[in-house]
Amino acid sequence: MSYADLGNRIYVSPEEYDNLLLKLCSKIKISGYEPDSIVTIERAGFNPLRRLLDIFPAAEYDTLRVVHYKATGETLDEPKLIKDISKEEIISGKNVLIVDECTDTGKTAEFVLNHIKKYTPKEVRFAVLFHKYSSKYEPNYWVKRTDKWIYFYYETAEAWRELLRKGYSNQEIIEHFKRVGIKEEEISLLINLI
Repeated sequence: MSYADLGNRIYVSPEEYDNLLLKLCSKIKISGYEPDSIVTIERAGFNPLRRLLDIFPAAEYDTLRVVHYKATGETLDEPKLIKDISKEEIISGKNVLIVDECTDTGKTAEFVLNHIKKYTPKEVRFAVLFHKYSSKYEPNYWVKRTDKWIYFYYETAEAWRELLRKGYSNQEIIEHFKRVGIKEEEISLLINLI
């Protein structure tokens, strides 16, 4: 395998992640939008959801699960709803904020937005940490633009397993992780968990 295949990736540390979340919350607050409900897209939206509930404590929340990726960088033709929201009443007639980490192509965002609109919210807005240049959808709130694949701090084991499946050796993965900024201590702990 070639390291060139791995070159277009970045790592987001816990500190940077929380800083991005605070910036996202600030943008929402400054806009004057007060969500009655927050809907997150499982699993990527779990971490942003927790911080948003800290900043907007009166908001109710729910989750839905949509699958668009088969594996890193490999998408299905169209997003697929796996688990719908469980509480329609927190959306109907309410100001709803949908949260996810990133818009890659924008297909998941558009799919979820259209799905949530079926429950007749008063208003619905979309927030992400990273808005990719490749996205056809423009979220209401985003913090950072990128064209790189993102490793979030809590999914490095998943990334490691995916790279192993693609034929990279443990040593190649270790060198790659060091290059993108993952600390040696985390790498040492990860290798024993894989």
